[in-house]
Formats: sequence, C-alpha cells, structure tokens
Amino acid sequence: ADKLISRAMEAIFAEYGHPREGLAPAQLAQRMQQFHWEKVDMKDADKPPPGSRSKGGWTTKRSEQGLVRRLLHAMMTSDTFTVVMGGHSAAAGEGNHFRQSYMMQFHKVMAPIFAHLGVKLITRNIGMGGLGTLHNAMGMGSIYGDDIDLLIWDSGMTEGKDLAAVDMFLRQGLIGGKRVPVIWGSGLNFNIL
Repeated sequence: ADKLISRAMEAIFAEYGHPREGLAPAQLAQRMQQFHWEKVDMKDADKPPPGSRSKGGWTTKRSEQGLVRRLLHAMMTSDTFTVVMGGHSAAAGEGNHFRQSYMMQFHKVMAPIFAHLGVKLITRNIGMGGLGTLHNAMGMGSIYGDDIDLLIWDSGMTEGKDLAAVDMFLRQGLIGGKRVPVIWGSGLNFNIL
C-alpha cells in the first residue's frame, strides 16, 4: 500500500507541475506542503489558518480522528468507503468530459489504493451547473445516497454567501442517511462551522 500511495502522490505532483526530476532537496520538501493539513482547535479559532488554502487545507483533530476511524473500519470489515461531492458547475466538471472532473480523477488515483487495502471506493459527483446544492439537499439520502462516509461541499461560486443554503446542505448530510459523514468544504464559510 505504501508504494501505491507514493506513486499516487507522485502522479499528483506531476499533474500540478512538481515532478521529482530536477528538484533540489529544498524544493522536494516544499512540494510536500501540498499534502499538509493544518490542525485547528475550534475553541480558539475564528478563521482558517493563514496559508491553509495554498496547502492541503485544514481540519480539526476530532475531524481527522473521525476520518481515520472511518477508514480503519472500512479496512477491517472490507466495507465500502463512499465519497460524495455536491457542488456547482466547476465542481461538476462542466466543459470537460465527466471523467475529467476532480471527483472522477480522485477515484482514478485512489481506487487502486483502497482496493489494495480491501475497500471498495465509491465516488459520486453530484455537482450541477448554475444551481448549487440547496434544491437537492432536502432529498439528501435519496439523491446523494444514504451511505456517505465523506461528504464534500463545493458550491462557493453559487452559494458561498448564502449561509442558510450551506447550513441546510450540511445538516441534511448529517441526518439524511444511515451514516453520519465526515464533512469537507471547499471554500466553506468558516462562520457556519
């Protein structure tokens, strides 16, 4: 699994213009920031950590532990791991072939790693152009699925300032299925957390 993960990371680096060849040791260390998560204590934080959007993002210790438990459970029970994204047209990949959307590219890179660990990765891209996520949020379990492990919100372009719409999506995601998913947001308004 380690070799598969290393190959996947190298593929991502190459895709984003940071292949290993020709890089000095300092540049090799710097490119690892692409996978670095800042960890935030929500009791003390009132905004995302500085520079976190140019790295791998940020999370809380509790959220990270929840994701780790979810992944370990899937590995120990040979269960599925379901990742679902709700978002706008750019997240859906409109203007590209569906397989070029970032969710389908995520699946292409990660499915072999999950398979090697005995887990079937299921990836759903439920992004829609011009509409955002509010209209589908009420039918979360039926539309997005009731077995979500990781729910991604990426609708900042259409709903980024509409906190009520984002709140509805997240709440429905939490209560709309058989599992309570870990939630990730791309550009999610920090105040809603």
